[in-house]
Amino acid sequence: LQPRVASLYVTRGAVQAALAHNEAALQDYEHAVQLAPDNAKAQLSKGMLLIGLNRRKEAMPALQIVCRLNQDAACAKARQLMASGG
Repeated sequence: LQPRVASLYVTRGAVQAALAHNEAALQDYEHAVQLAPDNAKAQLSKGMLLIGLNRRKEAMPALQIVCRLNQDAACAKARQLMASGG
């Protein structure tokens, strides 16, 4: 049940981010990561939001986890973000 609930938090976080409710989005992504630490989408979403907020140092652990999870497409995006800074 927890991975399914985590996905709901990721979806709600994406909606919050689209509305520029960045702190609410970050809370949702963090909750998703707590429920399902191996959810690559949650980790990538959290990392992308943090980079967008110029909080690169905080974003790196989440982006590194994405690559550790061997999610090829997500890892490629994470590596791009880590290399470019956003």
